[in-house]
Amino acid sequence: LNEEPLEGIAAFVRLRVDGPDGLVGPKTFPIGAGTGSLGDIPTGEDQVLTVEGVGPEGTGAVSVGRTGPLTIEEGENSITLFIGRVEQFSRTPQSSSGGAEDALIARRAFHRATAFGRNQVLLTGGLDDGDWRPGQALAPPPALTQAERLDGNSLRFAAVDCNRGACPRHARLGHSATRLPSGNVLIAGGISGGASSGAVAEVEVFDAETRSFFAGAKLRQPRRDHGAVRQNGSVAVVGGSLGTTSQVTGAVEDYKDGQLDDLPQLNTPRRNFSLLRLADGTLFVSGGFDAQGKPLSSTEQLKPGGSSWKKDPKLQL
Repeated sequence: LNEEPLEGIAAFVRLRVDGPDGLVGPKTFPIGAGTGSLGDIPTGEDQVLTVEGVGPEGTGAVSVGRTGPLTIEEGENSITLFIGRVEQFSRTPQSSSGGAEDALIARRAFHRATAFGRNQVLLTGGLDDGDWRPGQALAPPPALTQAERLDGNSLRFAAVDCNRGACPRHARLGHSATRLPSGNVLIAGGISGGASSGAVAEVEVFDAETRSFFAGAKLRQPRRDHGAVRQNGSVAVVGGSLGTTSQVTGAVEDYKDGQLDDLPQLNTPRRNFSLLRLADGTLFVSGGFDAQGKPLSSTEQLKPGGSSWKKDPKLQL
C-alpha cells in the first residue's frame, strides 16, 4: 500500500491470476509470512493479476490492486503492484515520491487527460506558466505542444516520441480531447496562446495504435472552452467561445468518420459548461457563462435525432 504498510489494515493477502485459460487461485496467506507462492502461474498474453488485502475475518477485501492485461513470460518471478484501500482514493507512485523521474514529463495546467487503448491515458496541451488565469485581459503565454501518456500498468509517464514525427500538430489549451469509438482521441479547438490567442478550428486525431497525430477536418466554427462528448459513432462538439470570453457561441457540430456536420444550436450560447450524454443518447448541458460573463442556471437537452434543444426549468438553488 502506498500510504502506509498493510500491517494494521489487512490480516491476509489474497492472490489470483485471470487469463484466457481461466482462473489460477485465489491463494490466501497471512500478513507477516514473509513470502507466499501462488503456483502454476500461467504464461502468455492477457493475464490479469489481482492482489487483495483481506480483513481479520479472512473474507472481505479492504484493499486491492489489479493490473491491466499483461504478458507473463517464462522465468519471470516478480512484479511490483501498487494497491489502495477499497472505496478510497490512493496516491500513485508519482505523487507519493515527489521525485521528478516519477512525475509528469512537463508541468501543465488547463490541459486534457483522455483514456485510450488498454489502461492508457493521453495528456495534451495546457500551460506550464503559473501566473496566467482564464479571464485575464492579458493574452496567455504560448501553450504546450508536447504530449505524454500514462501507462496504467507501470504507473509511469512517457513523452510521445517527437523524433518519429509523432508530436501534436498544434499547441493548445481550452481544447477538448475525446475518445472516439475506434479508441483514437479527437482533439479539437482551443487557443494556441501567445500573441495570437484567438480560438482555433484545427482538429487532430491521436492514433492509439501508432501513437502519432494526424490532421482532421477543421471545425466549421473555431472555438475554445467548449464541450465535447462521444455519442454512438460520433463526437458532438458543443458551444464555447470564439476567442474572448464575451464572444460566446451556441453552435454544435458532429464529427463522424473524418467529417463534420452541423447539429441544432443551443438556445443559450455558453462557455465553460458541463456536457453529458445520458443513457438514452440525450445530450444534456447545464450552467456555464453567458456572453456577459454571468453564471447560468439554465439547462438544455437534445434528444437523439431531435430538431432543437429543449429548455429545462431553471435549477432550484
